[in-house]
Amino acid sequence: MKSEKPHVVVINGWSEAWSDGRHSVDSVIDNTRFDASYIVDQNGYKGLTRATQESGRVRVVDDIQSLGELEAAFSALAQQFGPVFRLIAVSEWDILSAATLREKFGIEGLHTRQALAVRDKVAMKTVVGAAGFNIPAYQGCSSVEELRQFVGRHGYPVVLKPRSLMGGRGVKIIASKAQLDAEQHGYDFHDQECEVFHQGTSFHVDGLLQNGQLVYAIAFRNNRPPISFSRGQPLGAISLPAAKLKDKLVAFSVAVARSLELFDNHFHLELILDESDEHAEPVFIEVGARVGGADIPASIEMLTGVDPILQQIRVELQQAPLPLLADGGQSAAYLMIPFPRALPCRILTIAALPPARCPTLVKSFRRQAGDILDGKGGFRKIPARFLMLGNYEDVKRDFEHLDKVPTFDSVAVS
Repeated sequence: MKSEKPHVVVINGWSEAWSDGRHSVDSVIDNTRFDASYIVDQNGYKGLTRATQESGRVRVVDDIQSLGELEAAFSALAQQFGPVFRLIAVSEWDILSAATLREKFGIEGLHTRQALAVRDKVAMKTVVGAAGFNIPAYQGCSSVEELRQFVGRHGYPVVLKPRSLMGGRGVKIIASKAQLDAEQHGYDFHDQECEVFHQGTSFHVDGLLQNGQLVYAIAFRNNRPPISFSRGQPLGAISLPAAKLKDKLVAFSVAVARSLELFDNHFHLELILDESDEHAEPVFIEVGARVGGADIPASIEMLTGVDPILQQIRVELQQAPLPLLADGGQSAAYLMIPFPRALPCRILTIAALPPARCPTLVKSFRRQAGDILDGKGGFRKIPARFLMLGNYEDVKRDFEHLDKVPTFDSVAVS
């Protein structure tokens, strides 16, 4: 039966609802205005409500990364339920496939050229650099010889990173010739980029544009570079209060997003700023056409009052964003405690956390004594996560305390 309302197709590989289980992808589409169909793999099928699973509007594919399977499922849904108004892909892994399908079937939204510029770090920096923004010296890097030539031109330290992965996966900082000589045989040069390492403070800015106009943007200062998390150090960030620094970072990030034609998108942009130089300008590192991961959505929701992924979907469907909370001058923060290096391990004890010691702590997620940590399951399975909200200085105090104190004791198991 053809849809009477605009037909929306959603690609979903998430097995769990986001926002700690409060929202599933099929619960946020306004079914009074749209008829939604879904393309999922077995994992994504688990993330749908039973009503959707039994609706007849779901096509299950074996491999959600297979463009051929996605196209066949998309065509079947379009034939059965009518022309597609919008194609939604909530995961960064699906952005390029969705863009290819939009382009082929004449659907508005990100198309291939725009999607490549937010998925491929070389293409990304080419566009951003051509628009006049500060970027690190960079190049594609397919061999140790190319890496050495790059170092010969720019010196150490350099960063070697995958062109299309996110979340700090596979990133290496090479500080010296001795390190390069010792480690070179372990480097994977498939689909890699190298760039100059910039000293300074690591920030990220998360914002939403609709029709190219800013809906909101929040700037966060990281407690240390994101790569630190994979090296066993806690990682988190505190949102900046209203001041010149926040204005500078937001203005820079919004301009970069527009240069990449992210006119109806949420963006997550990472940058470096040398705070020791008051005249320093931000240096662009990378950007995703998505809401930031881990507890960034929860932090944004604490400040705006609305789940940012819900806002992203509404904007893609040409709906007005939901009203935001008035700016109360508060700051939000998140902190993640990484898996220990010795895995698997069993948690022996959990450190006490008296509420009076961290009054801005609004939520904590901690594994329990006896739990086995195996390094799997993503950020929801790490030993501990903390969310804070309050006056900036108070949040900063509590954040720094939690960043330093031991969270748990563990013992390796076989």
